[in-house]
Amino acid sequence: MKCGSDQLGSHDTLPRPCQRPHCLERQCFSREPFLLRTQYGRGAEMGLKSKEGETGRPMMKPSKSNWKFVVVALSVLTGSISIVHLVVAADEEQVVRTSGEITAADRQYWAYQPVQSPKIPAVRDEAWCDSPLDRFVLARLEANHFVPVEPAERRVLIRRATFNLTGLPPDPADVDHFVSDLSPDAYDRLLDRLLASPHGGPHIARRWLDVARYAEDIRPNNFKHQELPLAYLYRDWVIESFNADLPYDRFVTMQIAGDLLEQAGNDGLIALGFFTVGPVYGSDGGNKDSVLKAAAETLDDKVDVLSRGLLGLTVSCSRCHDHKFDPIPTEDYYSLAGPLKNTTFGVEVPLVSESEVKNYKQAHEPIESLRKRLKEARDQVADRQTIEQMESDLAEMQANAPAIYPRAYSAVDQATEDMAVALRGNPQNAGPRVPRRMLSILGGDKSVAFTQGSGRLELARAVASADNPLTSRVMANRVWQQHFGRGIVTTPDNFGRLGARPTHPELIDWLARTFIEGDWSIKRLRREIMSSATYCLSSRVDEHNGQLDGDNKFLWRMNRRRLEVESWRDSVLSVAGTLDTSLENPADGDLLTNRGRTIFSHLSRNSKTASDKFLRTFDFPDANISNSRRVVTTVPQQQLFVMNDKFMVDQAKAFAQRVSESSDNVDQRIDRAFMLAYGRRPLDVELTFIRQFLSTDSQGDTSFSKWEQVAQVILGSNEFMYLE
Repeated sequence: MKCGSDQLGSHDTLPRPCQRPHCLERQCFSREPFLLRTQYGRGAEMGLKSKEGETGRPMMKPSKSNWKFVVVALSVLTGSISIVHLVVAADEEQVVRTSGEITAADRQYWAYQPVQSPKIPAVRDEAWCDSPLDRFVLARLEANHFVPVEPAERRVLIRRATFNLTGLPPDPADVDHFVSDLSPDAYDRLLDRLLASPHGGPHIARRWLDVARYAEDIRPNNFKHQELPLAYLYRDWVIESFNADLPYDRFVTMQIAGDLLEQAGNDGLIALGFFTVGPVYGSDGGNKDSVLKAAAETLDDKVDVLSRGLLGLTVSCSRCHDHKFDPIPTEDYYSLAGPLKNTTFGVEVPLVSESEVKNYKQAHEPIESLRKRLKEARDQVADRQTIEQMESDLAEMQANAPAIYPRAYSAVDQATEDMAVALRGNPQNAGPRVPRRMLSILGGDKSVAFTQGSGRLELARAVASADNPLTSRVMANRVWQQHFGRGIVTTPDNFGRLGARPTHPELIDWLARTFIEGDWSIKRLRREIMSSATYCLSSRVDEHNGQLDGDNKFLWRMNRRRLEVESWRDSVLSVAGTLDTSLENPADGDLLTNRGRTIFSHLSRNSKTASDKFLRTFDFPDANISNSRRVVTTVPQQQLFVMNDKFMVDQAKAFAQRVSESSDNVDQRIDRAFMLAYGRRPLDVELTFIRQFLSTDSQGDTSFSKWEQVAQVILGSNEFMYLE
């Protein structure tokens, strides 16, 4: 962010020691002590200073005597220079914190302030605004002399809204109906229909499963791969929760302590999948150090998904030392981790009554007895006839035995202890015990200790509280990101000082307050956003606006963006007429052969399957860590897949057959293909070109007809893959 003053004041010379040299390499700190020094002035240099006082080569030279940005650079083990994306105002606190003490300045930081009800700003062009939300956007635009572009065409708007809410393309009949319906409430009725669609749950659930690092197996480091055959229950619960518009505060509480909630039932047990389907770090058990280290890494994963996923803070950075940038002392890490350490996760629990479990066990007692006797017979090398008879009896008993009762991965409280600080992150070097409680910066000077059982239920209520300044802001920002491709805070899992500042600070508070007062309804918040004039803008690039704000920070247009791999694959199947939209799809391991929605396919952390290769090619995130944003790449492998893979060839053939069966007229077939894929009719030049291609004599590859070639081009086009 820009400096708040032209004078750099006390930061003219800024030495900052790394107090604890044992920071983890993944945190970008060296294991060797160093000093970072910045110098300002015309021709000044910023360099790295060694222990002996020798300055390394300059890392950057300012072009102006008055610096506008301070960049922190750290040396990593390899000796190369790694740049951390920290930009600090000259009048702010130290670049790198040298104390874990929480100051008054810390408490004034925007993210830790209570969620406000900001005053709706006045604007000159009031007629442009369809929602109070628009006034916040337009006020910034007018203040910076921008004029928003025109509204999107209706065919573009229905395609955008349908993809945003369901992850699928609109039906051609729905497009025609909406384009021709000029009644004032046509768009409102469209939103009502889409928000009520059962196809919306799988789409928005996939975004949450990224945050929850969902997968259906565990791959311990260097140890045996382990399947999680019951993980899909958590996935399905998330889908059902979004379809039912479960209040977000309840949604959060159930995922932290659903097993401890009254009247939560089986859903409360299944919701613990937020923790139980995460990665587990393995150990061979050969020595105490490796066992403790594996347990500490597994616990850290849970702290990380809790803090980044729900609070938007990188609490794990304070595991070994006080956080270097945010007011999170090491003690707070272990206060937050305490309730999780007191809990055993991944326990299989029954989803039926105790009597049903008892009946099942009684029915299987003879089977277990026979299995034991068969093992003894084999060990004693009994006669072959006896063994074969026992094997036959065992097979018959197993075939007639009742199936095992429904179960789920859940959690069980095991202890009620406060956790000791692991000095320098070493679990064998225990420091003082700290009370289980909320982060000090959020709970105040007198944070209430958690004393009920493990402390998880109190932790859940503290996280989901309307008084927590982060939970509502973080989720409101995520919902905004889902509709605009970028959050108001562009680092959705980091609202701390290393994260980005909000582009519209009052707007994010207005959204968070609206979210809370709307009973934490995600559907209501999505409707509020999508009803705005801001959302309905076209994606046209205005030359004047583009020169001044090429990143569209001020929201003068809608961002054009590529479909995520799930929506793109599902759309290919939908347009080809082969998609199974059932919500009861079992997990299937092969995305390239099954016809269900992508979310229902088996998702593995084992990066060796054909499905995984396909997903990674199109930027699917790593399920070993919590993910809030997807990287968008453009690489040759993507188009090679579109042109050559059997999946695309098969879908192109199905699409061509679907279009051919719709009419005998060539122009009507082309029109049908464009409406299915793009939601629009072909331009005259496109119609002419395809006619000419279809009328030529040369066939080329006889295994791939001309209609099939046209179908593949349409499915592989940018227009199909991108959302305006």
